[in-house]
Amino acid sequence: MTKLIHTFNDLNLNKTCGKALRSNVTSVNSYSKLGFFEQDILRDQYNHDVIYQDIICSSFRRKDLL
Repeated sequence: MTKLIHTFNDLNLNKTCGKALRSNVTSVNSYSKLGFFEQDILRDQYNHDVIYQDIICSSFRRKDLL
């Protein structure tokens, strides 16, 4: 956790974001374990082999550290 605090302070970040396909359960779970909050779902955003997939947008804010 202290490494994360230093990263936000050293880079002067307010928020960091990540995106993952809903079907990529490993990435979605990793964001959750890191403390990211699900912020939005982009429905049918990504087209792969004529199948549209949702994208999960997650974020972590500086004030979430406190």
